[in-house]
Amino acid sequence: MPELDSDNRVGEVKCIRGKKLRLTVVGVQALRAEYNRTIEPARVLAAETLKLERPLNDLVNQAYGMTRAENGSNMENRAAAYAHPTTQCYS
Repeated sequence: MPELDSDNRVGEVKCIRGKKLRLTVVGVQALRAEYNRTIEPARVLAAETLKLERPLNDLVNQAYGMTRAENGSNMENRAAAYAHPTTQCYS
C-alpha cells in the first residue's frame, strides 16, 4: 500500500473529484496546507502511540502469562488495522 503523503493525498482527491471538478492551484495549495496542519501531526502521534503501546502490551501479556499469539494482539496486525485503503483511480 502506498504511503499517503501530501502528494499522494492530492492525487487521491483529484481522482475522486474526476475531470469535471478539477482542483485549482489554490485548491491544491489549500489541501497541502491542511495536510501539513492536521494529517501529518496526527500520523506522528499515531506512530508514537503504537511505540508506547508495544511495551505496555508486553507487560500485560507477561502479567497474565500470555504470549502475543495466545491473546491475538499482534502489534503488526493492529498497525495494519489503522491503515486506510487507497482509492483506485481509473482515468
